[in-house]
Amino acid sequence: MISRKVLVLGATGGTGQQLVTQALQQGHIVTALVRDPRQLSLPSAHLRVVAGSVTDYGSALATAMHGQDVVISALGVGSPSSRAT
Repeated sequence: MISRKVLVLGATGGTGQQLVTQALQQGHIVTALVRDPRQLSLPSAHLRVVAGSVTDYGSALATAMHGQDVVISALGVGSPSSRAT
């Protein structure tokens, strides 16, 4: 298998954490763009965590995307209780 550089957006959600875990298990180098790095506790030498948000349109997204082979979006809207009504 070829090792790829993989960026996961939404890496702290349930699906995102599964994607990060599986990518690491398959030998990929993973970058996770997360709002709160404390919510992603998967110790690995092949995991780079970048703090930021895709909605900020700032340098964090550009930094996270630089040099990636693959970008996977696991972005969601959150749980119903976390959304404003």
